[in-house]
Amino acid sequence: MSGLTLFLDIDGVLHPLRREPGLLYRSVPILEEALRAHPQIEVVISSDRRIHESLGELRKPFSLDIRSRIIDVNPFADDFTELEESMFPADLLNHPRQMECLTWLEDHRPGSRWVAIDDTFDHFHPLQANIYFVDGTRGLEVSDLKQFRDFLALYC
Repeated sequence: MSGLTLFLDIDGVLHPLRREPGLLYRSVPILEEALRAHPQIEVVISSDRRIHESLGELRKPFSLDIRSRIIDVNPFADDFTELEESMFPADLLNHPRQMECLTWLEDHRPGSRWVAIDDTFDHFHPLQANIYFVDGTRGLEVSDLKQFRDFLALYC
């Protein structure tokens, strides 16, 4: 399938950072609507939730058609060896999520295009343009849909 890989954070993106029970995963339908417009996008979970939840558990909040496009989770920067870390430019060492995304790409989709949706600026190098940042206090909202769809269209 591929063509574009989307690295997806969960907390702060699919619901506000404060995990209030009534708000958990409330933004899944918004993300799904944007993804349905771009069927070539595959999703890799980059959320810290991947530490405690299996890929199957992480897929559960999604509709079946989108669930099948969630193909993997990122590796953990904390697990990188010194040798692996030495392969990155020094200016990326303070941006672990980007290192994790680049490592996944190198291992699974070398040379392919990618984007990410996240709520934490420090996870990525400040000059990285292919990141869609969400206000973590609210998560992805309907008012973000057109802009997020347009963002995805730039990279598809």
